[in-house]
Amino acid sequence: MTIALALTALALSCGGVSCLLTNSLEGVSDLPPDDPDTGSASDVHLRDASVSLDALFPLDDGSVPCGQDGQPCCVGPLCAPGMECRADACLPPDPCGDDGQKCCTGGSCRSGFDCRDGKTCQKSPDPPPICGHSGEPCCGSGAACLDGSLVCNGAQCVVCGANAQPCCADGCHAGGVVCNGTSCIPCGGSGQPCCGGACGGGLICNGPSCIPCGGVLQPCCPGGGCTGGSTCIGSTCKECCALCKNRSEYHYVAATADCAGAAKTYCDTPATPTRGVLTDAMWGSCP
Repeated sequence: MTIALALTALALSCGGVSCLLTNSLEGVSDLPPDDPDTGSASDVHLRDASVSLDALFPLDDGSVPCGQDGQPCCVGPLCAPGMECRADACLPPDPCGDDGQKCCTGGSCRSGFDCRDGKTCQKSPDPPPICGHSGEPCCGSGAACLDGSLVCNGAQCVVCGANAQPCCADGCHAGGVVCNGTSCIPCGGSGQPCCGGACGGGLICNGPSCIPCGGVLQPCCPGGGCTGGSTCIGSTCKECCALCKNRSEYHYVAATADCAGAAKTYCDTPATPTRGVLTDAMWGSCP
């Protein structure tokens, strides 16, 4: 009787599938004797078989599967981890963060890429080269050095514009120096280059250099200035020299324009008859 009940239960659970029923019969034929404490051995075996079959064939409660890849979104709408609810279906998220892909949540992209306009990841621009500042290499494009007080000298940016420094792109910046084509050198002193056409006191720019002015037979200083009682005649400072009859050399006479008149007055003055009459007068350098 116990064996008949076991066969009936197994047949119903198997749904008439002969292979499962055959396997169950094989298990039933080997049933051990009934155990008075736990019930019959056939009852224990049926409980074990029932659990195994339920696991293989779970009951269908009529609900619609949802939340997994390709399935409808669950109420919420919700999807399984790693899925997104799009158009009422759970789908893997679109790729994001790489070149040309949409920006990830929060506008993030993978390393080396930027979220442009908050939509698309694009490769980050290369960082600017370290160049152009004092002591740094000269830049290869654009301005070689980034400051007007620097110049590219030997592939390196160095300070320029002061005395003994390289000339800047626009010359020299410090006062009293001028660019000689390569370096900044002093200017404005006697024998030095003119500082943009100007020289120091007592000097005048004559060609490229500063020379003394204002002395006898020297160029007149700017504004026609002369020193030592000389007068600017033409562009040269000269003295008025008179030669009296009883003299053997020319004598300086103060004059500002009319040297001959001043010389005649000097020689023919009645108070000094020993000088004699004027013999000659000239502008020059008196002995």
